[in-house]
Amino acid sequence: MIYTPLSIFKDDIKKAVIYLNHPTSLPGTLFTRLWKNAYPVAFVDGFANHIYRNINYRTNYFPHFLTGDFDSIQPEVLEFYRSANVAVIETPDQEETDFTKCVRIVINSIEQNNVELDVLVAVQMSGGRFDHEMGLIKTLYETKKLTNIPLLLVSECSVTFLLDEGEHTIRASTGYEGQHVGLIPVGQPCQVTTTGLQWNLDNGTLSFDDIVSTSNRLLDEIVHINCNRPLLFTMEYKNDMIN
Repeated sequence: MIYTPLSIFKDDIKKAVIYLNHPTSLPGTLFTRLWKNAYPVAFVDGFANHIYRNINYRTNYFPHFLTGDFDSIQPEVLEFYRSANVAVIETPDQEETDFTKCVRIVINSIEQNNVELDVLVAVQMSGGRFDHEMGLIKTLYETKKLTNIPLLLVSECSVTFLLDEGEHTIRASTGYEGQHVGLIPVGQPCQVTTTGLQWNLDNGTLSFDDIVSTSNRLLDEIVHINCNRPLLFTMEYKNDMIN
């Protein structure tokens, strides 16, 4: 499969965006840049608190969906969006994370409305509880069962997504790319062959009890990856370029 992950910052990409709850401040420029031309847009639970506290954002940015079990959103914020005719969808089921449940809602919406998308984008700032971070990775796996549309997890400095087993081409040269990339096996060893990186693999085994390819670097504009099991790929971007 061919990926151009940092094209999410370009205006012509067809994307849906999910803004996830996080304990830090509003993601600022990242929020507004990804909002542009996105459809649909969803806020998950307590993320709406951040928007509500900023009067400019509160009055100018209304999502299509507000979802979650609503254990984090403040009551007055929830009522504000209800009164603004935002589709407020409570998802109390604790068998899945709020993120996974929101992905299901977004996918159902685009299928019902015949919306064509290039990518699903989820915004999550770094920090906070480690178990929440692992829950995000689990949703990357779960989404593969729901749709063929790639799901990209975006933080303030990197983009992360899940590669299926097989051959992949990653177009890294967009003007936004940083130096660092990582190839991370989750749950089981993975045989990997790469080109285009400073430290390439030739049918090497990536495993948490052996080698994990973190802090690798881009050398070429195109990266080729062949893996025999699902593999996380993460790449740094220049956040000063998205202003």
